[in-house]
Amino acid sequence: MSGNGESDIYALNHNKTMNTVGFVGHVLFHNTSQNLADGTPVIRVDYEKYIAGADDYHYKK
Repeated sequence: MSGNGESDIYALNHNKTMNTVGFVGHVLFHNTSQNLADGTPVIRVDYEKYIAGADDYHYKK
């Protein structure tokens, strides 16, 4: 989270809406698991690379 309490991580939902994530979302983002509990894959995107047109825009630690 940023210093002002706002999240800097966003989730893209199945219905194509976006929302910021809270504490649990940050834990998931930094977790090494590649799937949610229901088996849905977690895809992490580095949007700075994505909007710059990079071919490999997936977030890597």
